[in-house]
Amino acid sequence: MRCVRVMLLGAALALSACGGSVPEATPSSTSAANPSRSCLASELIYDLTVPEAGRGEGYVVINIRAAGGGTCQLEGYPKVAFANQAGTSESGLPAQQQPGENARYEVRPGTVVPLVVQLRTQDAVGSPCELQHANGIIVTPPGGEVGTFLEYPTDVCSDMDQPMLKVWPLGVTFDQAYG
Repeated sequence: MRCVRVMLLGAALALSACGGSVPEATPSSTSAANPSRSCLASELIYDLTVPEAGRGEGYVVINIRAAGGGTCQLEGYPKVAFANQAGTSESGLPAQQQPGENARYEVRPGTVVPLVVQLRTQDAVGSPCELQHANGIIVTPPGGEVGTFLEYPTDVCSDMDQPMLKVWPLGVTFDQAYG
């Protein structure tokens, strides 16, 4: 898989290669003794990976990690949309939500919460379409108002009567979505 790490630190953007494996987070519950709050975009690191060639054409996996030492919570579906040429505003409709379990995840140092996104490219839809260039993807945590731009230049189908992206709930792995 190809991997790009994107981390928003104030106004600076840091990119690095990904390496090593980090365990995936498991669904959790919040007790009154250990309350948690929803994650803000600035508290998260996104590692965008592309499945191996020939398998999962048109899919990306975004592994979500904690940016610092704190813990926060994610639940449900992040808002995902293609980004315009400047990489600052959405282009097209937000991703269409795919069925799946809506679990709550504690995002803390040392764990990863996967997010699977399918891109509606010409290869993915299997027929010619009108192509539109996108510079990347904007991911906004569930319930959040501010998103993070992930660089991923690609051409997508824009003349379809449905969103150009599909997204699975947090925690669904590539094998579960693609399988």
